[in-house]
Amino acid sequence: MKQVFVIDPGMMEAGGHHAALISTLASYDDVGKQNITLVTHKQLAGSLLTQAEEQGISVIKHFDSNFYENYDSAFSLKSASSQRYIRMLASEYLSCFNAVVTDQKTYSTITFFYPCLNWDHAFALNLALTRCQQQGTLDGAQHKVCCMFMPGDRDDHIKSLSYKQAFTALSVIDGVSLFASDFETKQFYEELSVLVQGIHPCYLLPWGQISTTHTPKGGIPTFLLYLGDAKENKGFNTLPNLIEKLLKQYNNNVILIVQYTLAWDYPELKKSICALDELSAKHQQVKLYTEYWSTASLVKQLKSVNAIYCTYSVDEYQYKSSGLAWLAVFFNIPVVLNGDCWLSREFDRLAHDYNYIYHKREKWVPKCPDEKAPGYFRSLFGNLIHWF
Repeated sequence: MKQVFVIDPGMMEAGGHHAALISTLASYDDVGKQNITLVTHKQLAGSLLTQAEEQGISVIKHFDSNFYENYDSAFSLKSASSQRYIRMLASEYLSCFNAVVTDQKTYSTITFFYPCLNWDHAFALNLALTRCQQQGTLDGAQHKVCCMFMPGDRDDHIKSLSYKQAFTALSVIDGVSLFASDFETKQFYEELSVLVQGIHPCYLLPWGQISTTHTPKGGIPTFLLYLGDAKENKGFNTLPNLIEKLLKQYNNNVILIVQYTLAWDYPELKKSICALDELSAKHQQVKLYTEYWSTASLVKQLKSVNAIYCTYSVDEYQYKSSGLAWLAVFFNIPVVLNGDCWLSREFDRLAHDYNYIYHKREKWVPKCPDEKAPGYFRSLFGNLIHWF
């Protein structure tokens, strides 16, 4: 029997790409999903646990570590706190592998899938797999690692060195293959001489099972203004002003959709949350959703909108990727951006229509997808279970 273990310490709250991965796997018709086991954080949201188990996907709640504990901090490999974090996460990886070894003989093949690793996670995984090698366990297992992150400033050579050290060490372990989440991330790792095998499928939706027919209603335009985790760097605090501006611009003949989840208590967002609640109560045109959208709900909404307004900070997203771009491309929804950033370059690569909020772009001329990145579109929108 073939077995896939999805190892994700960040799989916890009902929001973001971790939750989307569960929804995607659960939504596949492929019988292969019955051979998938999710190894998640111990505090996995009950709704996600139920969603997986109802579709025959096994779940093991295992990790204690906060996957994003050091994501926005000045995290240095030399610091005592970073060393403690890496050793703790490595211990949790190792205990997971040791549990799998017990049943290893019942599987014909084993694939471990790591949906997203930053450099500190890569160091931890390297320690755990090195110990497995020393113990002679997990021989023949395949490890597919997703490289999703890179420094916010690609010219920061100190941070880049941490990525180079962590992922180079990981890549030379038997059975390990590295895959990038997007074109520019792959380029970044290759510039560090880290071997990347290719682009892994985007796991936001089960693409092959979804019709791409985009059917917005005629008459009153419908705009999606926000989607996903509420964050300041994604422009959440700009939403009240944007809503008022669009209501005025369209003389109230418009439908404005805002969907967000609030995984943590962010004091800097409270004022905007109150303002959004007031606008939604005052204007029936403002549709506010504060629950995580299932696969079916997300697809239904995306098929109905005329355009997406992306409020992301262009500085924060200069080198940071976003699944919003791939959703827009797949459903062929025009996007309005704050300015040039990773999203505009990604849209150029995938020949997708976009414009700007504060100024008009030169007339868009459709190009052939894959001109700059052959096969890129097909890699992004492949079948994840078949790829396993």
